[in-house]
Amino acid sequence: ATRAMAGAYNVVITPSDCNSTINATITVVVDDIGAPSWTPAMQTICQGTTTTLSPGAAQSYTDNTPGTPKYQWQRRDPYGSSFSDIDGATMADYNFQADTPGTYTFRRVTTYKGCEHTSDEAKVVVTPGPIQTLSPAELERTVRKGSTGYTLTGGSLQTNGTTIASYKWERSTDGSTWTTVGTTANYKETQKFKLEKVYYRRTVTPTVGTCVHTTPTITVNFKKMRTAYVNPHIRTRVKSE
Repeated sequence: ATRAMAGAYNVVITPSDCNSTINATITVVVDDIGAPSWTPAMQTICQGTTTTLSPGAAQSYTDNTPGTPKYQWQRRDPYGSSFSDIDGATMADYNFQADTPGTYTFRRVTTYKGCEHTSDEAKVVVTPGPIQTLSPAELERTVRKGSTGYTLTGGSLQTNGTTIASYKWERSTDGSTWTTVGTTANYKETQKFKLEKVYYRRTVTPTVGTCVHTTPTITVNFKKMRTAYVNPHIRTRVKSE
């Protein structure tokens, strides 16, 4: 049935051996899912990155009145052919966080009342690559204004079976224009700044493959710190933050 068939139908039955007629009104209600056409190409992404699967929103109707479809993303068992629901993946799009190398197959099931539509399958290949993880304290530093000599690290580095070929530290004073300032694992700043904050990031490149990884932006805040006195009579000074 199509939505064009929805409506009330008057049925008149006249039995051949009877002078009377039977009248009845039948109402036809049509529920429908208008799922978008989606033929996803296979994606190859690096470990530690995210990709978004976007078939597009489905249109659902009861007769010609729009309704609200429900979505459920599923992932295929890597050792079989069955699909299982992904917990919490109930939006039109799905963001896949590639934490582990391998080949993953996804699909979206859209339901509306008694109707169901299953999308084409989307295959994502995750290749090994380095991942840098920074703590909040490493992402946001505060130092004395005008000071130099502070050292930055890229946090915890997981090589995931790769060998690191190079490091690249970059610095920015506005968060958008970057300048390379170092090529070692850690970076020690030697320049003074008359700014409120300066930004850094580190990129690691493996010897094999194209899966480079760049840290989130590291922010160094410069704060004017007062000199405090332990004993006003002795006048012994200490640094106070």
